[in-house]
Amino acid sequence: MVRELFRAVTSNFLHENIGNLDESNNLPELFSKLTEALGGQVRTIVDPETEKLMFSGPTIIVANHASFPPVIFNFLKKTTQRVGLFINESFKTILNLKSETLRKNLLSISLKNHNYISPGGIAEIVFPSNIKDSNRELENGKSAVEGVKILEEGGIVVIFPTGGIGKDWFSGVGTLIKSVNRKGKNVNIIFAHIDGTSTFDTLRIGIPSRLRRRLPSFKATVYYKYFSNGNNYRYESKEEITAVLHKEYDEWAKNIKYEKV
Repeated sequence: MVRELFRAVTSNFLHENIGNLDESNNLPELFSKLTEALGGQVRTIVDPETEKLMFSGPTIIVANHASFPPVIFNFLKKTTQRVGLFINESFKTILNLKSETLRKNLLSISLKNHNYISPGGIAEIVFPSNIKDSNRELENGKSAVEGVKILEEGGIVVIFPTGGIGKDWFSGVGTLIKSVNRKGKNVNIIFAHIDGTSTFDTLRIGIPSRLRRRLPSFKATVYYKYFSNGNNYRYESKEEITAVLHKEYDEWAKNIKYEKV
């Protein structure tokens, strides 16, 4: 009963707020609209060099899996590049987009999420994945291939290496960099850190609109920093690349001078 009610409210919310964007091919615009409709305000902290590199050629944005990840797209609205997002399979099911272009840019990943207090865990309860355990690796591989294709085209790919499950990083980010290197492409690696969201911000999507409008807005800040060029890791394995990025990311995030909103 609760699951069906949540699904009905969610479907109605998406129809009211992003239905008119569903036929576009602008993923950042769609997610920015979603953030705004849920009462989110986003501020971006980025230096000029990082901003220039982010929008010049293929870029991988490596981010922490915040409680409401879509806020990262607010800054990406200005780009004309194709933007892809690695996203939990259940969230792709929730969005239920009609646009083939948008669906292709949502690179679904199927994980066994045991942390059911996380947004991904909650999504799996309400919108369980149809992918069998035996097919997870195959389906995830298809998304990785599409992610590499986006980078080959000079686009931007956003990835959350922890998958929203724990603190360990999956090696998917290393796989992307290794694969693009084999194609002879120079990919920019940008770190992004999202601050100021909670699990409740994601759950707003399942709250009836008359109640949601009474809630206070949530304020998020996204910090960006250029880290390196993928060509610096031509000879490392995907696991080694992932380990280096994980260590450097944690060190960078630890030293961020957080600004009060």
